[in-house]
Amino acid sequence: MRHRIVREATRLFSERGFDGTSVQDIAVAVSVTKPAVLHHFPSKEHVQQAVLGEIVSHWEATLPRLLLEATAGEGRFDAVMGEVYRFFAEDPERTRVVLRYSLDRPAEARALLRDKVRLWLGAVASYIRRGREGGLHPPDVDEDAYVLLILQLIVVATASFPTIREALPGGGPKEQLRRIEAELVRIARAALFLPAAPAAEAAKRRTKVPARGPRERSR
Repeated sequence: MRHRIVREATRLFSERGFDGTSVQDIAVAVSVTKPAVLHHFPSKEHVQQAVLGEIVSHWEATLPRLLLEATAGEGRFDAVMGEVYRFFAEDPERTRVVLRYSLDRPAEARALLRDKVRLWLGAVASYIRRGREGGLHPPDVDEDAYVLLILQLIVVATASFPTIREALPGGGPKEQLRRIEAELVRIARAALFLPAAPAAEAAKRRTKVPARGPRERSR
């Protein structure tokens, strides 16, 4: 029963927002009485926390691994980042709940980000930092901002896709989704990896032996 309540509440919160959904709405969606819902969750706020907790757990089980794989090297970047995009695109209700929550209840959303999400985002950023120091990424990349902005771009794009697709000419929903995924991956790759020539030059500079001074040459 708890699982059904959380599932239907997720759908309703994604469509109407938290404030636009009542406990009675959730009860109707689950086909039970309002007291039956309140038996499992004392209030709508408790339902909301269960929904958000389930979303965060779902993300934590998959996203850190995918993001670490994507930033490890350019070879598998497109495939893994595409998987990150589809992770959100195939589960738009959860994504819309988080987006609505951040807009409707910013103070609570900030606490959620600080307590639950910042830790694994920081782990991915530190991984990029090591790559930057090794010459894999541009020297001016801000790894913390990069991870946050790419994730935000994917969340907003997938949550708003049913609406924004109307502005994208040509093709049906599947083709439009594929085009958006491809462009997001291209943007993320271009911002994170050096072009081949600059990358080779950076590697050469790191391995170049310093020239000997006059005293050393005279020996």
